[in-house]
Amino acid sequence: MQIRTLINADQKAAELFLSGHAESSMFMRSNMARAGPIYNGQPFSGEYWGAFAQNEIIGILAHYWNGNVMMQAPDSDVLDALIDAFQKNMKRPLKGVLGPD
Repeated sequence: MQIRTLINADQKAAELFLSGHAESSMFMRSNMARAGPIYNGQPFSGEYWGAFAQNEIIGILAHYWNGNVMMQAPDSDVLDALIDAFQKNMKRPLKGVLGPD
């Protein structure tokens, strides 16, 4: 598994992954559709980390402009790896964690 920040070229793959989890990813999908996958400090923008296996996204964690974090990672090992990467690379304060338990 590889974890890295998402770039513009990853947006289609991210949407494909998130659409497979539509009920619990609507805010992530909406924010990325409005602002793209690159953080710029503007409303709805976020810094996105993707977990990849064989060049396919298997999990996403996003830290948004307002300090909130959302994630979509059906596999707990993937979620743990995303959280570790986020904690090591976090550049802004964390204000809240949103999403299904």
